[in-house]
Amino acid sequence: NAIKYAPDGGEVAVTLEAAATPPAGPHPLGGTARRPGDPPAWALLRVRDDGLGMAAAAVPHVFERFWRAQGPARQVPGSGLGLYTCRAVAAAHGGHIWVEESVEQDGDAAQGWHGTQIALLLPLAGPAG
Repeated sequence: NAIKYAPDGGEVAVTLEAAATPPAGPHPLGGTARRPGDPPAWALLRVRDDGLGMAAAAVPHVFERFWRAQGPARQVPGSGLGLYTCRAVAAAHGGHIWVEESVEQDGDAAQGWHGTQIALLLPLAGPAG
């Protein structure tokens, strides 16, 4: 979606980090007590684009099955199943996905950034054995 909704030549940034506990965010995953030196328990992937962005009213709906945004984003082909499927896969693996940040493009260059950042949090596998 980041590539699909970013303008031609738009930047898409992907970051991946290991975390001992889930970061603050709109997700139901609580951290368990961990000792210093324990290996990280979570993988946190963030995908950020400088595309169309999402209206604040759309954010609660983007993971719904067959839901499509209105306005300029409606011109981009799609079925409304991409983020729905991502949420199902994340949940099946004990993780969560959410919209971390979005700024709807409205022509106001003073905002400094347009686009969306999606975060995906997945548990890391424990040590073998």
